[in-house]
Amino acid sequence: MRLPSYFHSIFTLTFCAHSLVSASYVLPSLLLQMDFGSWRMGVVMSVFYVGATCARPLGGWMVERVGVRGAVTGAALLGAAAGLGYLSRNFCALMLARFLVGMAYSVVYVAITAYQGLVIPAAERGRIFGYLCLGSILPQFVVVPLSEFLIDRGFIRLFMMLSSAILTALALYALRMPRAGKGATGQAVMGVAWGSWGELIRRRETWALLASIFTVSLTATAAIQYVPNLMRGLGFRGTWFTWALTPVSVLVRVTLCAWLLTSFDRRTSFCFWAVGEALSLLLAASSKQIPWFVAAGMLFGLSHGVDYPAISALVPDVFPPRLLPKGSSLYLLANDLPPILLPLLIGALSERMGLDGVLAAIGCFAIGTFPVIYATLWRHPPLRAQTNKEARA
Repeated sequence: MRLPSYFHSIFTLTFCAHSLVSASYVLPSLLLQMDFGSWRMGVVMSVFYVGATCARPLGGWMVERVGVRGAVTGAALLGAAAGLGYLSRNFCALMLARFLVGMAYSVVYVAITAYQGLVIPAAERGRIFGYLCLGSILPQFVVVPLSEFLIDRGFIRLFMMLSSAILTALALYALRMPRAGKGATGQAVMGVAWGSWGELIRRRETWALLASIFTVSLTATAAIQYVPNLMRGLGFRGTWFTWALTPVSVLVRVTLCAWLLTSFDRRTSFCFWAVGEALSLLLAASSKQIPWFVAAGMLFGLSHGVDYPAISALVPDVFPPRLLPKGSSLYLLANDLPPILLPLLIGALSERMGLDGVLAAIGCFAIGTFPVIYATLWRHPPLRAQTNKEARA
């Protein structure tokens, strides 16, 4: 099926943004070689996300003031300069560099999310977002192996400059991207009267979206980060879970996702598959043998392969163009909170409940929460267009 011309611009931006995150996945192994203690290593890794969280509102403000292209280019260039601090072996310099690169990533991703909503027509959202979400998976197969190759071959300085190289490429590409406009025309949106924060938070749909992304992010973070740890504690390789979920997630996004998000109400699709994702976490928390972990991984991949594109497509469904910059920043802020809060929760409860008990509790919480969100927030009032057929009508 032929994809519209604007798809390639958005896909490239999405791929580069997620490549920046993937480039740091193997950083802990290098920090250990640099004799960083576990506490310092944890601080260097987490401060990136602290910077990203702090800069979410800044991203919305920059999009409103200088536009999507200006926000991406400016933030990426500043982040590339800050990323050169990775070449230092000093703890404070590395921490500052990670914080600033996290801020740059945050502004870039808010701008990309707003750009998606401004450019993709309502009638194409279900299909396009299904394919776009592949851009968040592919860096794990490209950037992570490249990072491991550079470290294993001793090209440490090249690896440390990888984040700056990605951000520089992102800035250069953004310079040639078409301006955000209505649909695929590429015409600039001029004289937009941007909405206020008060208008944004008074909307019921805003809270439905925030509650949905927070809960699904909590479930996904618990599964992806902590199920492998649970398996290693049982004497198994945690990669069994990852290997099971990744190909299923890719396959469903390439084959079924576009049809599901085109033919059915996206709110219903999201809540249904998000419950499936929560069930996969509960299954993994209850598992004691590899086949059950593999089954849990496959169920997670199937569910996450649909619910993440669905919630992404709901962002422009919920926020009209005048609210997209602020709405995108708030949406991504809610997405950021679980990776920050979950380690604290697990640290506080795992000794009393065990890791499997905490993961099971999170799964049960999510299984009960998604239907409540759907019944109390999503169903009233109906959104502007929830399937491609409705949008065309």
